[in-house]
Amino acid sequence: LDIYYLTLRDLKLGDYMRAFGQLVALRPTMDDVQRLVERAGFQMQRMVTDSFTLRFPTTHAFLTSPVIQTTYMASWRAIVSDTTVRRLVFNEVERRLDARIAASGGELVMTVPMLCVSAIRA
Repeated sequence: LDIYYLTLRDLKLGDYMRAFGQLVALRPTMDDVQRLVERAGFQMQRMVTDSFTLRFPTTHAFLTSPVIQTTYMASWRAIVSDTTVRRLVFNEVERRLDARIAASGGELVMTVPMLCVSAIRA
């Protein structure tokens, strides 16, 4: 996410930076999740937060990973609606990811926050 944001900033794509900011802001908080679960007719029993790490040996492995494709890529692409600009942005993101892999000794590491909810039907 940091590379995507910095790419939009450095390319002076302010409108897309705002859309990116909105995407990040839409991530639910723990309170949001609790309200959603309770509105769905469940009673919260327990919430546990943690994170996990995904490691990718190449930028290609990252960008084509089923996890990245199904969880993130559609929303990342939707930020930049113009296909020509999107190509420019993602080519630059790819170049920067390659540089990060080279600088870090050969892998791209992504830490993903996690929330596990246990609830029962109220």
